[in-house]
Amino acid sequence: RGTALASTLSTLMPRSPHPLQRASLALTLACLTGCATSAELNELVFLHRGGAEKAAIELLGEEDVKRELEGDRDGLLWRLEAGKVLQDAGKIEESERQFRAADVRMREFDAEPVLRIGGELGGLITNPAARAYRGTEYDRILLECYRVWNQLVLGDLSEALVHCRRAYVRQAEALERNADRVEEEQRAAKSHKVELAELVSGSKFEDAVAPSRTRVDPTYADWVNPYATWLQAVLQWIDEDYAGAEVDLRKLSAMHPENAGVAALLAEVESGAVAAVQGMTRVFLIHEAGDAPSRGEASFVLQTPRFGYTPIVFPVLVYEGRQPGHLEITDKAGALLASSETVSDFEAIVANDYEERLAGVVLRAFLSVILKEAATEALVKADRKENNKEDGWGFLIGNLYKIVSAGCDTRTWRSPSARIEVAHFLVPYGEVAQMHLTDSFGTRIASYQTEPQAAPVLFVRIRSHRAGAVSIQTATHGGPDSSTQP
Repeated sequence: RGTALASTLSTLMPRSPHPLQRASLALTLACLTGCATSAELNELVFLHRGGAEKAAIELLGEEDVKRELEGDRDGLLWRLEAGKVLQDAGKIEESERQFRAADVRMREFDAEPVLRIGGELGGLITNPAARAYRGTEYDRILLECYRVWNQLVLGDLSEALVHCRRAYVRQAEALERNADRVEEEQRAAKSHKVELAELVSGSKFEDAVAPSRTRVDPTYADWVNPYATWLQAVLQWIDEDYAGAEVDLRKLSAMHPENAGVAALLAEVESGAVAAVQGMTRVFLIHEAGDAPSRGEASFVLQTPRFGYTPIVFPVLVYEGRQPGHLEITDKAGALLASSETVSDFEAIVANDYEERLAGVVLRAFLSVILKEAATEALVKADRKENNKEDGWGFLIGNLYKIVSAGCDTRTWRSPSARIEVAHFLVPYGEVAQMHLTDSFGTRIASYQTEPQAAPVLFVRIRSHRAGAVSIQTATHGGPDSSTQP
């Protein structure tokens, strides 16, 4: 493999005796192997987190951004970010178009053969960020949950339930793909006589991954997203599928036995209660709080008996600080109606996925370094063979290539929240509920209120960021009670 790479590079070298010209071209070629997330995409995320909705939408309308949305490398990531930004800005139909396009792209990727890390040269000799962003397993499941909200706003309960069911299908697909991936990693490690345990041991490595390991939670093993379960349970209850709602709420209660709101909802369903109560509006509150983790780079030097000292670069999770607290809901007199409680910890979901894939990520990085070392050695030999003496260009080109192509893939979907909280309560027709946002210490820092309603079911979604930016959206199900009309 190293000889093949050397042959390719040396063919592209000009037949100039000056090694600097050769080095310049080599550096240019290496730079083409990958690049960081685009500045425009970073800007979109920062605008979204700061609540600058108008500026974010204007950015999505720029011509170069439109080209990015259609791009092969980052197009999927752009679609996901754009869909969530537009959703939080209340541009639901536009959000759904972006999410639909993202779903199509994901399914195209899913139909492609599995990338074989033991035999895919291109993926190992270049920076991993040079490859197309294919999305994570939790991306796929969360996408379905976000599309549920879009359908609720658009008034299509049946289609919302379709996306609930698709979230479960996505989880089953994730389990199947993970089994294939683990098998391939084990086969690649065995063929290269590498012990995976060797690659992920050592104090420096442990220090780098410690922040994510503190957030690993077995509740979210196997890409479980309890938010999808809550959504399906609530919508089935509204749709009068009481048996289905009870089954899902029992599952949810087992995942979160400490969640008082889920327990209360389960008790209502078990008692035979219906969602619609005459003269009352039942409110289902969704609080998307904080900002999802980002990814950075970490490196350490691995020492093995076979390969000696080998530098490894791999992605690490970066968690946002000062995340907002929960919501307290009161009536207009100040009496507490409910408090939002976490139903889905996205930081834990990401941490679980990271831990599940970590050994394979480090294995890829290790094999990549070994191939690049072999390519450098082959380039040095080609240099010597060219005119029976060593000019030094082989060594220079090989090491420039290793330096510039070193790195890892730090791309990730950053516009989701850090966690999703839910609550439900009843208010009389025409009455309002006060929603109080708290900080991480439980102090109320802002208050909002629902609009007076005469509909039997009201959904309220609040998106809050650590910077204090908040957006509120509502969706109703069922028309106004005719008995309340003049």
